Amino acid sequence: DGGLHWTNRGTGSQKPAGSEVVRLLEMPGYAAPESGTVPWPGRNENPTEFDFGGYSLDEKGIPTFRYEVEGIQVTEISSFVKSGEDRSLVRKITFNAESEVPGNLQLALAAGPKIETLETGFRLDDVVTMTVENDGGLTARERKVKKHLVVVPLTLKQGTTTLTVTYTWN
Repeated sequence: DGGLHWTNRGTGSQKPAGSEVVRLLEMPGYAAPESGTVPWPGRNENPTEFDFGGYSLDEKGIPTFRYEVEGIQVTEISSFVKSGEDRSLVRKITFNAESEVPGNLQLALAAGPKIETLETGFRLDDVVTMTVENDGGLTARERKVKKHLVVVPLTLKQGTTTLTVTYTWN
């Protein structure tokens, strides 16, 4: 709801509409920390080479975003799925690497004060369950260095790897 901004053209922060609001990430999504003890970069830091390549809309008006990070071509599309009482946001992230990426590049999927590792994924702030599936042997893991994060080390092989992340409010 953008009422504050559209009604009076005001500036400032508009609180999200609804309840059970979870802020998934308020920091850069990609980073290459030198080790597991180096903190994740802050909100205004830009630790990786990132180039936004635009977006296209499908027949339903859903955007597919294109960008490049550290030389890897990435497309990302998000969709909303409702199943019974559960509501999910599904992110499909496709990486196209021209060569093997053995470095320490990581993708952060969520951050928060409370992250619980489950057998099938993660529980975020007792509100959202997150699952991660992929076709390239990537593994999501919890990272605790000053902040609780769920990250995926991007040890990509040459070619295309697709990561599907589902955030379910239940």
